[in-house]
Amino acid sequence: MNDAFAKPTLKHERTSQLLALGVILGWMGNLYVSLTMVDPSVGRILFQVWLQSFFFVGMFITGHDSMHGLTSPSRPWLNDLIGRIAVFLFAGFSYEKLRINHMKHHDHPATEKDPDYFTKEKILPWFMSFMTRYYTWKEFLFMHFHVGIIYLIGGSFEKLFIYFAIPSWIAAFQLFYFGTYLVHKGFRGEDVKHKTRSNNYPTWLSFFT
Repeated sequence: MNDAFAKPTLKHERTSQLLALGVILGWMGNLYVSLTMVDPSVGRILFQVWLQSFFFVGMFITGHDSMHGLTSPSRPWLNDLIGRIAVFLFAGFSYEKLRINHMKHHDHPATEKDPDYFTKEKILPWFMSFMTRYYTWKEFLFMHFHVGIIYLIGGSFEKLFIYFAIPSWIAAFQLFYFGTYLVHKGFRGEDVKHKTRSNNYPTWLSFFT
């Protein structure tokens, strides 16, 4: 059996849990550092924005892996708790709603029944369709909880925009472009089971995308 598909051991599970915890704490910690910096240089600002967007991506991937039961396979309650926290902090998302739609995506890839798919396959309309299906008025209201807490920490809408809004937008487009658009476009009508492809990037580059 290929090791990549072997049954996870307790050691693997603990590693997965620690990585998930590290991503969540990294997201929180870097955001706090960003909001409390005093007179940072332009280079430091750009680095903090990039790092926060990197953690944003990691938060969604943590939620995604939890939907597949991979974050804590032997403890479903912990697996789902981690997933709920990750996607809620990411954009106020409902873990249950995301999981239902994600399973539909796997059951009906690149078809009209796939909630992640856009039949015309043009990148910007597809991205807008992707976002509006998941980001509704409920998520918008939940995000105000984030905004209120962050404003209390940073005390500045300018910081809120730079260190929270911009990284979240970057992460959303990055996840869509590398995780949905590139891997699923071009399969409409083709008899390919999963209607997806993997990139051929080196491991280090794939990690950053």
